[in-house]
Amino acid sequence: MMFRKTQKSIAFFCGMALITAAFILVGCDQTTNPDNDETSDPLASIQYRDLASITGVTVTTVPSYEEANGPFNAANVLVTIANFNIGKYEVTNDLWFSVYQWATSPDRGANIYTFDNKGTTEGAMHSGAGATIPWLGAPEADKNKPVAYVDWRDSVVWCNAYSEMTGKTPVYKKANGDILRHSDNHDTPAPGGEAENALQDSAATGYRLPTEAEWEFAARGGSTSAEAWNYRWSGTNTESEVVQYAWIPGDSTDNWAVVGSKLPNSAGIYDMGGNVMEWTSFDTGGYRYAARGGAFYRDDPARVGFDRRDDNGIGSQRDLTGFRVVSK
Repeated sequence: MMFRKTQKSIAFFCGMALITAAFILVGCDQTTNPDNDETSDPLASIQYRDLASITGVTVTTVPSYEEANGPFNAANVLVTIANFNIGKYEVTNDLWFSVYQWATSPDRGANIYTFDNKGTTEGAMHSGAGATIPWLGAPEADKNKPVAYVDWRDSVVWCNAYSEMTGKTPVYKKANGDILRHSDNHDTPAPGGEAENALQDSAATGYRLPTEAEWEFAARGGSTSAEAWNYRWSGTNTESEVVQYAWIPGDSTDNWAVVGSKLPNSAGIYDMGGNVMEWTSFDTGGYRYAARGGAFYRDDPARVGFDRRDDNGIGSQRDLTGFRVVSK
């Protein structure tokens, strides 16, 4: 998906589908918003949690054709991107497992969380293959690599746990108002799981996945300047410079890398062209989902641009898919 600014409109490309979008620009704020309060935050010692603040836009979508798996969006759908804060970094193993251990502790009693997947494992870190033991005690550098092997449901439920652990109001609620704390087995077909049927509390202060529109707007740098608006990659419009912003084979071990090791885009956001692809939620509601961005294994710069979109199954857990968070 790409944005392109004209006098009255912007071309909005999404995934493998080309989407023409007219934007009413509200503005942009590229200041950062650190999320580390050592006086009350139990995760204050964990690195790579800072957020970038973005001011939103309003979008009217007009798709030009359908993807192989169906239309990405209906014509003339008004999508409003409100002001939001987005993680400058992908969620790391250190952050994932710190929240995971807190959320799944038996001490939580009836409020315990359950996940289908435990995240990147020590075996996967070192061999590229999955393992059954959660990642613990791996080399220090691995702690700051992006978590992977988590599906969309795990990511949504984890966002609620992250919110609760840090004293924020969880976003995802069941129809009866209860906090969503359960990730269904990956074999449960959509829309049969609790996560995809959860409601989003618009008043909540906690964390959630970005919508596709939010993800791309942030990947563009959250900027409406003519130069940045026409970039093909997050941070640059020059193919030879892509390697400075995204992890691709030849400049890594063809595996995860420490987040934030490359250059950020103009909003100070890292790795939106890879390290890993990132789970998002569909812009207009419902249980639609997609993974966006590039990944470490993609050896062609064309495959780490804004048009990269993978409509993975909701229970898909792979070495190349992680996520980052959004909050108010």
